[in-house]
Amino acid sequence: MVYEDDSRGFRCAEDPEVVRFRDRWFLYYTLAPGQGVRRLPWHIGIAVSDDLERFEKVGELTPAVLGQDNGVSIGSLLVLGDRLLMFYFTYGSGANDSICLATSDDGIRFTPHPRNPIFRALGDWNCGRAISPSVVLHDGRLRMYACTRDPEMSRQSIVVADAAAHSDLGPEAWTQVGWGEAFGPEEGWEHESTESPSVIRHDGDWYMFYGGGYWTRPQQVGCARSSDGLRWTRLGGPLLPYQGGIDGAPLERASPSVFRDSDGGAHLVVQESADRGHNWRVVSFPIGWRDGVPVLRHEDAGHPPL
Repeated sequence: MVYEDDSRGFRCAEDPEVVRFRDRWFLYYTLAPGQGVRRLPWHIGIAVSDDLERFEKVGELTPAVLGQDNGVSIGSLLVLGDRLLMFYFTYGSGANDSICLATSDDGIRFTPHPRNPIFRALGDWNCGRAISPSVVLHDGRLRMYACTRDPEMSRQSIVVADAAAHSDLGPEAWTQVGWGEAFGPEEGWEHESTESPSVIRHDGDWYMFYGGGYWTRPQQVGCARSSDGLRWTRLGGPLLPYQGGIDGAPLERASPSVFRDSDGGAHLVVQESADRGHNWRVVSFPIGWRDGVPVLRHEDAGHPPL
């Protein structure tokens, strides 16, 4: 799957999230501000597909629709009963950016939670910021993996929170797990940031795909495994390292998102840029498994050249 959106005058599909809802696949992504005079705030784009290959844009979610004054960005989608839950976050407010929730019956029209934001990070080791959530259902509870930063806004790491699935999911429903980083940068290629976590379970273990380094550093995609979803072991170096791009720029893959197809197969969706972030498109890679380690099947991806 390859998806592009040039509605802002450049290719601007970032932070992709895919979910199956009501017999269709939905792709949600972040739309960067436009160029020149028409400089829009960050929006969320929506595209739909019947075959998981060809997506057609059907709309955008503006900050105003989601009850926000500043930009909004997509975080995570979860089907709970007959509703689609969209965990998104404010973007552009620095340390004040927070995670919010909206629900939908059709995947296109969303109603924001009346008490947004629903989560900010706690503890004197961070600045309170919370963005880029990944939310999974496990044993009747929702577990949220999100990004925060240190008080100086330089080091980015991952924090975990938990809520009962059938609570109102408002601010009081979420309990932060632990009082320090759940997963922070340690390897040289991760620089100052582990970000954009996306979590899936496979054969009883938890797997977290994440971005190492801030994007255009360049960011590369790594993976870690856990038996309980709380203590993680890295599976070597970058799972999806950068390659050569345009005029010597890195072909960078960032903001990973993992999802499971209706046939049980797993796919990794990422944003891709070959010109240091001036243009971004969405691409996907089928995931195979070998001895408990995810393997990306590049030969099945079928991506045209940039």
